Amino acid sequence: MTEASSVSFNYEPVASVYTIIYSGEDKEWAKKHKSKENPFPSNRRRATYTDGIDAIYKDAVSKGANGIIGLKYHAIYDGIYLDYIYVEGMAIKKK
Repeated sequence: MTEASSVSFNYEPVASVYTIIYSGEDKEWAKKHKSKENPFPSNRRRATYTDGIDAIYKDAVSKGANGIIGLKYHAIYDGIYLDYIYVEGMAIKKK
């Protein structure tokens, strides 16, 4: 993975990959912690760059790629709080 728009080896472009990760309630955590005593558990989660990178990496690999170039990411704030992370890049396969 690199932010550079090109690399020093031959490659084949596979696909553009991107994702949006929102801050909000962690539904998987809530499912695990639901009980009679606490029927509506809450765990607010902030969007992170790591979540975005992981998501486009998995998408790229599922399309047969073994690298990502032109990596870009943006944090969007709603007032003072982080609302979401946008991550994009070009999935490539080294020849």
